[in-house]
Amino acid sequence: MTLTDMVQICVKENTLDFFEQLLNSLLKSSDRTLLFASRQIVDTLVDNVLTLDSKMASGGGEVINSSEESTSMNAAAAHKEHQERMLACLSTLSLFSKAKPDLMVKHAETLQPYLSMNMNGPAEQQVMNQVINMLERVVPLMDHPSESFLKTLDESLYQLVKDGGMRIIASSLACNAAIYNKWKKRTPAIIETFFKYLKYLHQIKEDVLRKQSSGILPVRKPMVLRSLFSIGLMSRYFDLDAILENDDEAKKFLDANALTLSPSSPLTEVNEEHDEEEKQCAKSSPFVEMIFQVLTTFCKYRDGDIRLKALNAIGNFTATNSEYLTRTELRNMYMTLLGTDDKEYLGLKIQTLKNLELFLSAEETKMVKNNSEWHISKEEHDLKEMELANSGLASAIIQLYWNAVLNSYYNPDDAVRTAAVQVAILTLGQGLVTPGSSIPTLIAMSTDRNTLIRNKVENMLRDIDSKYAGMVPSKAVAGIRCSFRLHMIIKKDPECVLRGIRVCDQAVTAAGSVDNPKLVNGLPKMTNDGQALLSGLYQNLRGNRQQRRSFLSSILRLFSEDSREKLTLEEWLFVADNLAMFPYQVIDEPLYVIRRIESIVSISGQNIINNFMGQLLPRPSSVENDDEAEYTPELIYRRFPEDKSMLHECMKNSQACFILLYLKNFLMKLYGFSDAKVQEYSPSEAAKVYEKAVSSRRNMLMFNPHSALQELRPETAQKRDTVNGHIEMANQIVAFRNMLLSLDRDNGDEHDGTDGTGFMETAISKDTNSTIMEDEDQDTHMADSISDTTNLNEVDARSA
Repeated sequence: MTLTDMVQICVKENTLDFFEQLLNSLLKSSDRTLLFASRQIVDTLVDNVLTLDSKMASGGGEVINSSEESTSMNAAAAHKEHQERMLACLSTLSLFSKAKPDLMVKHAETLQPYLSMNMNGPAEQQVMNQVINMLERVVPLMDHPSESFLKTLDESLYQLVKDGGMRIIASSLACNAAIYNKWKKRTPAIIETFFKYLKYLHQIKEDVLRKQSSGILPVRKPMVLRSLFSIGLMSRYFDLDAILENDDEAKKFLDANALTLSPSSPLTEVNEEHDEEEKQCAKSSPFVEMIFQVLTTFCKYRDGDIRLKALNAIGNFTATNSEYLTRTELRNMYMTLLGTDDKEYLGLKIQTLKNLELFLSAEETKMVKNNSEWHISKEEHDLKEMELANSGLASAIIQLYWNAVLNSYYNPDDAVRTAAVQVAILTLGQGLVTPGSSIPTLIAMSTDRNTLIRNKVENMLRDIDSKYAGMVPSKAVAGIRCSFRLHMIIKKDPECVLRGIRVCDQAVTAAGSVDNPKLVNGLPKMTNDGQALLSGLYQNLRGNRQQRRSFLSSILRLFSEDSREKLTLEEWLFVADNLAMFPYQVIDEPLYVIRRIESIVSISGQNIINNFMGQLLPRPSSVENDDEAEYTPELIYRRFPEDKSMLHECMKNSQACFILLYLKNFLMKLYGFSDAKVQEYSPSEAAKVYEKAVSSRRNMLMFNPHSALQELRPETAQKRDTVNGHIEMANQIVAFRNMLLSLDRDNGDEHDGTDGTGFMETAISKDTNSTIMEDEDQDTHMADSISDTTNLNEVDARSA
């Protein structure tokens, strides 16, 4: 396999970034042997490009002049193969020019003629784009390029901007600007096009504002779109006011269209000092100010395509003229778009996030450039001062939009979330904000269904935790709640109960096929096929025993009756799913969870019973003063008050205890813990005793707390205020109390030989004489047992 073959594969698999990273790390070392070999590779690749080009040129004649169909088809296939090889060679050369551009300097004039090639299809456009990008990086490094070479380049790029598509326009303008900024020997020909586009847009803007026309005619729309896109890029890459400073025609145009601030402009709402500063900006950079006014006007136009293109142009404009991001009118527009969930404005919302991403990328490029310049003249400049000067404005700007960006992430559209994540990663990576307020949203991002988003954010959280010890755990509960909020928004079926478990990333078997696990109601059926949504967060925090326990305790505290965080039943289920499927590695982890569950249930459960009994009507005098006699479904049913809202609240709180007991039972079975093993566990024991690797983890049926799932069914809510619903509630109260009593007995006895459902079976056997058959699903066993108890007690209550 050749180098170009490998690049072709990388392009198809979208993994070219990894090869680029490899080249960068290799060529950064400045090893003479590596550089010599790289130069030979580059020279060979350029020769290959020329050879393939000549073959394609001669092959074209064969296709045209061939009289036989088979020969024509063979020639067409050969032409396509040569084209693909040529594109692979150019892609490889482009990567070398990124890593070490001076390797390509002597080949710049060889590449220049390709700017005049015809672009008849996507392949030719890709070739053209690669050539332009290489010239952008290489030409500024040439020592003394000839005047004729620069002039030919300028004219070729001018034609490409006039006639090319958006991708070619963007590449051509970037290349033209890089060459002009290095060799300011002549005004770029593209400035003529800029002037033409600006006058055209300004005239349409004035007509629209004065309402002299019914709107932009369809025949004019393509030209308006092209002009908006090009103007935005030109203002990004060129200092237009400096270039046109001595241009007489430009001065006449400005004099004829002197900018005045409209009384209705949002600009007049700001304080006088800020207003004066903006007026001064308009005087010092009149063309930049005019471009801004034109673009913001078109952003408000009723046509969606024109609005989107104008907003895209503003993104390019503010990448260089970042101070305009503090303007009131632009800030208001951005904040409105970031905050809207209207599908009509979805494209504009995504573009706003991309604009902020572009601004941050431009700031990062400036920092890299300043760093390289400092290495050249480190004695004259202080790097710290340079960084502070550049990051000060960027930090002030992004903080204006930071909360809106984080909130915009909670959206069902994948493109919106991806764009928001990119802004967050760039912002935190550059240190423009402190990470504290963003950690809950970052935790939510780490649970995104998009694998690329998850991986990026998990790395970011890991970095934050290493730099700011304790910050991530302190925000963990808020992060879990944000994760629940996210998945409630993005779940596909609004009627479906949200779970905190996802299918493991697909693994490829030895035979090369993808193993697809069996799903039941959207969940993997077996535990080996599933993982917690918050697995990434837990993996980051579990290394430190104290930190891990604090994290687990804070999560389990959410189930406590005295918790300040009031969760819904569905949210409790979501949290329990994660606790059930966290990737526990040492036996201390699940054992600690089990012991904390016992503690919470024993305290909260008794409080719930007391609260429940406190809501009942006084006990009849005819009933004997005996606890066992008092706790019967019949008597409790008769003592129900007229308003049962508080009773329903108590029953809802009891579900937290039920879920925790299901969780305890599930963990005991999953990791093979006996009751004796749990009872002998002490959290205060020395770390070495329980910091042993989990010896086995069973592949069993997935965690399914049936009582909670049953409670979440719509029909359960519908029959809540019926007679049958009230009878069922009385039975549930008795079952809940019996369950607590059995748990207390189990904790007081040292025994082994019963499984994790023992506490439930004990509670139920107290009220029934039925025999419970063993079920392979331990949760179904528990649910069926409760159901049997309820039904039998209901019969007893009715007969009484």
